[in-house]
Amino acid sequence: MDYSLRLTMHINRLITLFVIIYFTSIINTIAIKGQPVEINSIDFQEVNKYLESLREPDHDLINGRVLMPSRLTTYGHPYLGEDEFVKGFVTVNNKNFNDVDLKYDVVNQNVVVEYTYRKDLKRAIVLNNEFIQGFTINNKHFEYIDFPGEGKKIMQVLPANALTCYYYYFKTAEEKPEGRYLVIQIHPTKTRRYIKLQDDFIQYKSNRSFRKIFDEKYKTEIKKYLKSRRLSVKIISDEEMKLLLQFCDELITN
Repeated sequence: MDYSLRLTMHINRLITLFVIIYFTSIINTIAIKGQPVEINSIDFQEVNKYLESLREPDHDLINGRVLMPSRLTTYGHPYLGEDEFVKGFVTVNNKNFNDVDLKYDVVNQNVVVEYTYRKDLKRAIVLNNEFIQGFTINNKHFEYIDFPGEGKKIMQVLPANALTCYYYYFKTAEEKPEGRYLVIQIHPTKTRRYIKLQDDFIQYKSNRSFRKIFDEKYKTEIKKYLKSRRLSVKIISDEEMKLLLQFCDELITN
């Protein structure tokens, strides 16, 4: 874990301990003097709010490194969708975390989480991929998949019974000169699409290559399905893709 992050946690613990000791000493001093202790005179709700603001996030969730900005001028951004944190779900070390502020960096294939510490201060942490089992962001569910010949890859998963569709999102970043300086140009998101049938990942790029995944006796029905709904597998929505997978699954299993 990042050294500055550990230091911040230790400081927070000391501040919390000091606050508790301070208010305990006030109550004890009043009691020793024989005066009645008016609990209402001490705003314990405010104390509680302050202590809550110092509460550390789960160490599993912030196990990573602090996100540092690029020192070069950058055109574009490395994230899937917009360059903003959105509420999502992540599983780290087999622990589930809901309503977490997430971004998915598809240049470096990392998940970034933002958390609040010391009241209104925020910090972004790049999570350690070794400890993540999966995450959901913008209603897209991602898992770390053992991809043949390439090792672990972050892929969106759209399951059916006998079929599963996988999307792999990525961007490329290019350093190039601009005047006397180097800048970074981040290119738009690209997607590779796969159907996993039994143990094989089969890539497809068009309606035609999608149909080729299946036996000849199913191709005509799949073509009719796509044509009647005016669907293109390159720009199909997740919901429409799930329906297509269910249709194909019923064809090959009945």
